[in-house]
Amino acid sequence: MITRDSHCELSDRLAFTWKLASLSIPVALLYLCVAGDERIRDAGMPFADDADWQAAFGDYASGTVPHEMAEGRPPIPG
Repeated sequence: MITRDSHCELSDRLAFTWKLASLSIPVALLYLCVAGDERIRDAGMPFADDADWQAAFGDYASGTVPHEMAEGRPPIPG
């Protein structure tokens, strides 16, 4: 669940994306990651590859973001 104290940045990005899409403005929400860069190990374990990143983001967004939004268009009300 998205709340003020949980997933705040994701919530802001999704809300803005949804608003633009509802106005028929093409939009893409991108999350970038660096995979396999050992030089950033002091910030935490780097992602090994794309599958590692996808799994980590999937776990983070699970139960928060509707599955339909992960790979496609946001559901537009109306």
